[in-house]
Amino acid sequence: MDPATTVSSTLAVNAPALYVGMELESAARAREFVNAYAIRHNFAVKNGDVYNKNKSLLLLCKCAKLPSTRRLQPTKGATDDEGLNRQKEFRSMLCDCPWMVRFKKQLNDTWIVTQLVDHHENHQLQGINPLAYPENRSLTPEARETMLDLVRHLNASYTSIASVINTTYGLSLLGRDVYNRSYDYTQKHGTLSKIL
Repeated sequence: MDPATTVSSTLAVNAPALYVGMELESAARAREFVNAYAIRHNFAVKNGDVYNKNKSLLLLCKCAKLPSTRRLQPTKGATDDEGLNRQKEFRSMLCDCPWMVRFKKQLNDTWIVTQLVDHHENHQLQGINPLAYPENRSLTPEARETMLDLVRHLNASYTSIASVINTTYGLSLLGRDVYNRSYDYTQKHGTLSKIL
């Protein structure tokens, strides 16, 4: 089993609580710690906008949405103050979840938690599989290379390739992860092509 996978698994089980003043040695270590904390508490995190990415790191609950100036009701046929009418039912899973953690880089190159809101609102965390979020299904560089080789050289289903990668590296990928991570989305003119 890959050592990085073992470390992540151990962190997810043994991760202590986050607290203001907690100090970690790097931004990568801070992100890894928060991801393990999120997995343990059945949610996922995403990056928040910061002014200077070299000195600050903001992580939000995956379901947190940007504040909207438009306040149209979520039901079909609703009308707002400006006369706009909602054409279909609102289906977003985003909510006003306040969970967030902010890290600041210190002069000694460590990262310290300066702000923490450690509660969730408007969504259910109990009974949710944290690996349902693609952000929590990590892929090591070695596993990625193996996956791309299998996609290039085998005529197998994505689910079969995911099963091989999971067995070999102790990961928890799905077939759709193999599909999504084996396409080059940087092609011009909106076309998708396999990485070959």
